[in-house]
Amino acid sequence: MRRFLYVGALLLFALLISHAKTSRDREGVKESILSGRAEPAFSSQGSTRFQEFQAYFQLRREVALFSVSGVRFGRIRDLKVNARGHFLITDDVVPVVCEIDEEGRLVQKIGNVGRGPGEYLSPRAIDLDKDGNIFILDSKQSRILIFDPNGVFVRSLNLGRPASDFLVQQSGGIVIFHPMTPKTLLFLSPSGNLIKQAAENALRYAVAGGKITQDAKGNILEMRPTSFEIRIFSAEGRYLYSIGEKPKGFQTLSKPPTAYESLDDLERAWTPMTGIYFLAESDLVISQMRVSNPPSSPTFFITLYESSGKVFASNIALPSYIIGTNNRDTIFILKEARQQNLREREGFVLCEYSFTATAR
Repeated sequence: MRRFLYVGALLLFALLISHAKTSRDREGVKESILSGRAEPAFSSQGSTRFQEFQAYFQLRREVALFSVSGVRFGRIRDLKVNARGHFLITDDVVPVVCEIDEEGRLVQKIGNVGRGPGEYLSPRAIDLDKDGNIFILDSKQSRILIFDPNGVFVRSLNLGRPASDFLVQQSGGIVIFHPMTPKTLLFLSPSGNLIKQAAENALRYAVAGGKITQDAKGNILEMRPTSFEIRIFSAEGRYLYSIGEKPKGFQTLSKPPTAYESLDDLERAWTPMTGIYFLAESDLVISQMRVSNPPSSPTFFITLYESSGKVFASNIALPSYIIGTNNRDTIFILKEARQQNLREREGFVLCEYSFTATAR
């Protein structure tokens, strides 16, 4: 009897050691990926080799966004850079829209919280026209608010339905992205009149979210989160071609999201695209994706495409996630800053990276 107890104790000890080693290995892999240093990573289908982020992008500077003149950010959703080199930031949790200078100081708040003229409830996305006027998508009130470059309210455009994203065209027209409608792109005139609906929604089921952007020629790039596809349309809404491929070692969504028992199961089942961006100087399209393992700690990576659709580089691990670009050669990555030994987030750090010419 004593021998059985001794053997059982040894087996239990070995099991505990193995579990601790596995946990340390997983944490080490996750930490190294988030820092952009490591290649190996876990995925939903075997092992995947990640390329080092520093081989393609170089850090220029970091801007701390902790408490900016009393504004404590909750969830930053979008970022654009104006002609002064200042950051225009939307936060749909606080909610607030701010102009921040290069040192992280508040220049101005744009608009206010509410339901009246020049007021928003959930500022989801932001864009600028060629004159520097500021366009803000309020997703809860299904409208776009327009301000002049100094933050003075001009007018609003009622959309009549929720939108996931939008952009201002070089001509001054506006393109609205509705990923859960039969035609996902709505083309509006500068005055807000509907001109055209385009982009057939061929999905077997609706999936919310997604983004659109435009390239140097004014073509519209539309993100298809479940198929890793990017569809390209002309500035007038005519379909041109598609680019994109499923990352090796990752899964696409094989059934409707509602068929999964929990959000965690859904997160484990697929690797969704979370953003598309364009760098004009290098003529590259960036497709950002996320893999969650565990779901509460997502890891982000990108694939770089030439505008022709040819893959330039794939599976590049990010130190965090891209929040915006300057549309030329720079991406902005948002990192959470936490106090040491505390779970509470202290704020954000905005990291500016330039594409490395030698990588081209």
